[in-house]
Formats: sequence, structure tokens, C-alpha cells
Amino acid sequence: MPELLADAGETAMREFGRLMTITHDGDRLFQNGQPYRENQERLADSRLIEALQASESGQERPLRHEPGFYGASIAELDRLVDAALRTDGVLGAGLMGAGGGGYVLILARRGADAALRQSLLREYYQPLGKELDVEPWRPTAAACRLL
Repeated sequence: MPELLADAGETAMREFGRLMTITHDGDRLFQNGQPYRENQERLADSRLIEALQASESGQERPLRHEPGFYGASIAELDRLVDAALRTDGVLGAGLMGAGGGGYVLILARRGADAALRQSLLREYYQPLGKELDVEPWRPTAAACRLL
């Protein structure tokens, strides 16, 4: 991910967004309001054996493309991610945080803010009777040693 961020080109940002979404799929419990089980099914012995055989035969099967299964999300956060991912200009979205309630981080192109806010308001906040709460973040230089 640091290399993708350092590149910052279109291809790199698309891949970064894709990896964000794959990561969320490891936490996901619902997709478009329905129970989501694909992340669990990918861990079945038969699927793991198939992946191993494909890798051993020379097929590229990067581990970073496998979501795993953590099940740390909730229906509301999955709904928020789904609404974001259906919005033009959004490259990826996923649950972030360390067990303190979590939040959704969305990677969107410059200029997608208004469409994203409208989509989230229409598909998430209004139906759930919640007040719009979207905070835009802008990339900055990486942290560094202070002393």
C-alpha cells in the first residue's frame, strides 16, 4: 500500500481502492442488505485446496486479493460501504478502526464529494433517520520522527 500511495497515479489509486474494498469484504457481514457469506465460503477446505493447486500450477493467486474472514462489521457499516461503492468517482471503501466503533474510509476522486454526500444521504443517512456526518480528509506527508 505505501508503494501505491507513493505512485499516486490512476492505476495505483484504482488498485489501492480495490485493496481497501477487499479488506472490507473480510469484515463484511451483509451486502446490499443480504447476509454475505462469500468471505466464509472462500475459507472452505475445497476452495483453499483449489487455490493452492492453482498457485502450484503457476497461476498467480496473490494473497492480498483474498479477504479472509474477520466478521468485524455490522449491517449499518456494510450499508454505508455499499452506498459509497455505488457512487461515481469512488475507487474503494472499507471499515477502518481498531474495535472502538469503527468508521468507513472512502477513497474518491477529486470532485466526487458532492455526489458522494448525496448518495450517502439518500441511501444511508435519511433511511436510517441519521444526520449526515461526512468528514473529508486530504492526503498529507507521511509522519516522521520528531527527535
